[in-house]
Amino acid sequence: MILVVITICLVVAFIFALRTFTGYRGLTAEALREYNYRREDGLVPTNVTETQFVTAYRRAHGPRGAAYIAITMIGVCLITPVLLIAMQWGYEYLWRWSGQPREFEPGYLVWQFMLFGGLLAGWAVTAFMGARIYYRGASGTLDDELARIA
Repeated sequence: MILVVITICLVVAFIFALRTFTGYRGLTAEALREYNYRREDGLVPTNVTETQFVTAYRRAHGPRGAAYIAITMIGVCLITPVLLIAMQWGYEYLWRWSGQPREFEPGYLVWQFMLFGGLLAGWAVTAFMGARIYYRGASGTLDDELARIA
């Protein structure tokens, strides 16, 4: 069952990575066209070079969200086996240190619930960290990015 979940996460990661690749692919040419258009109309500050404008344009209009979703889904795939092994090991030792009561023996319902809850918590923490990193470096509008340069 875990392999099905990991496979679904990898498929979602692949779809969003593909979206990121296709989104960034034509963005530089689009930024150059926008730079030339704005330069002709005098809408670009004089101290902003073409390279700086392209960088700001890519930052403002790039598909960052898709990239971070793909990275977070890959993180979920990588953390899942580690979480399962760590929780199984931790529960085993907790069970042994508590006197090995039969109702808490590994394989029973309490053990399964602990694995389920711990796995969901681990996935939630991974998604939280991905969102936190995404919003920490969030870009503004193109004008905000150009004002940061100028």
